[in-house]
Amino acid sequence: MSDIDFNEKNKYTDFSGMKSSKTFSPSATIFEEKKKKKFRIFIVIVVVLIACIVASIVNIAKCNNTINVKNIIVEHEDIPASFSGYKILQISDINGKEFGDRQEELIALVKGLDYDMILLTGDYYGEDKNDPWALLDLLDGLETDKPIYYILGEEDVEARDTEDDDWMMCINPPAGNQIVTALEERGALSVYPAQRIESAAGEYIYLTGIKNNNTLKEFDFEAESEFSICVTHKPIDYNVDSRLRDVNTRIITELDYDLNIAGHTLGGQYKLPILGTVYTSDYGIFPQEKQVYGLSTDSSGRYNYICGGLGVKSGFRVGISPEISIIELKSTGK
Repeated sequence: MSDIDFNEKNKYTDFSGMKSSKTFSPSATIFEEKKKKKFRIFIVIVVVLIACIVASIVNIAKCNNTINVKNIIVEHEDIPASFSGYKILQISDINGKEFGDRQEELIALVKGLDYDMILLTGDYYGEDKNDPWALLDLLDGLETDKPIYYILGEEDVEARDTEDDDWMMCINPPAGNQIVTALEERGALSVYPAQRIESAAGEYIYLTGIKNNNTLKEFDFEAESEFSICVTHKPIDYNVDSRLRDVNTRIITELDYDLNIAGHTLGGQYKLPILGTVYTSDYGIFPQEKQVYGLSTDSSGRYNYICGGLGVKSGFRVGISPEISIIELKSTGK
């Protein structure tokens, strides 16, 4: 080992007089790294939330402007053989909504469908009760030779003398109703009090309301053996067997039916995966699905079908797009 000449110490760097510009602290360094990590996580969360919000807005916009066609099959032994395969196009709850210029998108969709009759089940007006053109543009654009039948919804009744239930107001609209006048000018027929539809083979099915009437007597209608469709704006949500027993004690004032076709609920309007419809004004929080949407049967085998409709009364749709329905009848034979 060589000797070191300490007299020449100026040749070596003297660190003794140097001061560190930053005091090294292991705990401070770890703290800074944690702060940076938390900030990065926060940024990621914010970006994900923004992406979810944007995706939700895009999905809601798409959900509210994409029209679905719901295909339903109803099988029943009272459907005459000549009506097996008969298709009813149900259009409901337009609520003033337009799909393209003068309904051109909706018209193009309907023109591509196979159906035998059009059934309009109410709520044609939007917020502007003086503007029926959301419905009339559709009918004028279709230029169809297929029969059109209609009823009214509560949004279509322009004057109310009492706070009576919407059922009766829709069945008996005030004289001079603008929608009624416009529909009948276009050849549409009111379902009420009743309509008999005849096939080429001379067989019949019936469109009715809830109430019994003289028209059905003229038709020689037999409720027990002939297929009848009760058309209502609001779904029938009571026990029909019990109701008929109560009101028909002395005289038949209300009718039984095989199929109820309705709208009104907008299919629930706000639907979540698994949980289903969140809320409706008629049934409250998380109603049963059969109360607001789709095809179901009661304990006596009656069918009830609720169409999701096209528009909204207010707000927007979540989880259910605007829709029209094709209801196909199938005979199972006697």
